[in-house]
Amino acid sequence: MPRLPLLASVLMVFLGGASRAHEPEPPKNAVFLDLGLHVIGAGYQRTVSKRLALSASTGLYDAWTATDEVGDVRGAYLRLRPYVFLVGEAPRGLWLSPLVQGALVSARTPSGEKSGTAGAVGLAVGYAFLFGDLVHLSLGGGAQYHAAKTFDGFHWHVDGTLGLAF
Repeated sequence: MPRLPLLASVLMVFLGGASRAHEPEPPKNAVFLDLGLHVIGAGYQRTVSKRLALSASTGLYDAWTATDEVGDVRGAYLRLRPYVFLVGEAPRGLWLSPLVQGALVSARTPSGEKSGTAGAVGLAVGYAFLFGDLVHLSLGGGAQYHAAKTFDGFHWHVDGTLGLAF
């Protein structure tokens, strides 16, 4: 008789593990709105492993926290970044993400309008949610270093993306 409870326990463990083994994987792709601190754009994220997703986004750039006035420096940006998932599995969970960003900008200066390039590198930490394997929401914050002819320096960074996963 003592073997019956042991056998039942072993079967429950194996059957429970077998049902989890057949759960569908989360979506590997997402298109999103990039609604960060200095940007408004659109992007694409691809999960490449359980711990890593790669992302690219482009759109409008305004470095309003790096200059004296909103609109002093405006342009178009391209941002590339990996998301390393520390807790959970990509595309959801606690992430750490370095970023690199380049921009073509126009700046108002005392001597007139000037065009050129701007760049930024940074590091952020945040959390990504996946609702119903369809809606992807990612929020985070950190710091970044902005550089252009008219300004440079460290500034805080806020991440916010909202998109559709597939």
